[in-house]
Amino acid sequence: MSNQPIELFSSGNILFVENYDFGNAIPTRDKYLIVLHTSANFTFLIHSLTTSQIKVPPDKINHGCTNNEDYGLSFYMFESGRVIGLTKEYSFPKNTFIFFQSNIHKNPITNFDKYIKNNQIELVDKLTYNEFKRLLKCAIKSFSIRRDMRKLLVEQLELLG
Repeated sequence: MSNQPIELFSSGNILFVENYDFGNAIPTRDKYLIVLHTSANFTFLIHSLTTSQIKVPPDKINHGCTNNEDYGLSFYMFESGRVIGLTKEYSFPKNTFIFFQSNIHKNPITNFDKYIKNNQIELVDKLTYNEFKRLLKCAIKSFSIRRDMRKLLVEQLELLG
């Protein structure tokens, strides 16, 4: 593995994990993850769910932030083919949704040791500054984010300036 863990888990990185283990009897699947915040012992990840079956009203599908408590919608959507990567000009091959209700997790970096050891995790790219800032602002405004997580995301946003 050419990526060192500290570089791999830098804030704003887009990671691809083969056979991601959800740890709750759900079958493993390949997943994209976006690192929101990293500390010495924990990394905050958003699990981006790529799907061809869109589960939101068509008029709510647009690149960027949707926070509509009336509809129970709180997500960020990356439009298919839109460049969001800083160094490799990466774009998701399908519309990719990040649903905030259940997809922000605080995980010890050591949980990813098995993926590093088995070469099952890859640094895909780093979000552009503006895209990462928009994503953080959206997550912070989400009615689905826990208060303790929101505080750390605000700190991350302040680091971006």
